[in-house]
Amino acid sequence: MSNIADPLNYAVEKPKEPTMVEVLAQAMALMQQLAADKSGDAAKQDATLQLIEKLITKTHPENVDSPAISVYSYPEGDAARPKPALKCIMWWVGYKLTPETLRPEEIELLNRLQPGEYAVTKADGQSIPFRVQAKLSDKLDAHGRPQTEELTIGFPCKGDHRQNHMSMTSYLKQALGDKQPSIVEVQAELTKLKAELEFARAGVMSAV
Repeated sequence: MSNIADPLNYAVEKPKEPTMVEVLAQAMALMQQLAADKSGDAAKQDATLQLIEKLITKTHPENVDSPAISVYSYPEGDAARPKPALKCIMWWVGYKLTPETLRPEEIELLNRLQPGEYAVTKADGQSIPFRVQAKLSDKLDAHGRPQTEELTIGFPCKGDHRQNHMSMTSYLKQALGDKQPSIVEVQAELTKLKAELEFARAGVMSAV
């Protein structure tokens, strides 16, 4: 198990399912992919639009049940787009992380994480410490620095600190300083994307 110290009362806690904020971020990512799609495949674009609309109209992420997407895979599926590996062994408040039980976005965020002392905000607005500790190996990287062998991630989550925690993705984004989209921003982006697709299709039809 992890070698996390006790002062902050850490507890083993399995990563939570995605929150609404994370589902909105996923919808934004799909819209970015769609905006960059130059294939002209209208059926594929419409299917992606339908998926995006399903995502942004859900009020609870656990209700996202579209067969076109898996919680633990990219939208294309593991066969078409395998998930990346974790850059090193990682522990989340005492729980050893494995790619099989992580979503691609979580892995991408974890791989960006650097050792340090951060602060994150719980769902009730309370700020808590978020600590990332590194165990270095004897091997050196391309820059001659010791490689990171393990990352241990911890925050208070026992006793009085047990309730009102945000998800893994939310805490990682806070620590990394990533902006989290609102429902208004996502809906506005979807409206803009639809208009651009309609304009592009109209141009194709007029050229035929």
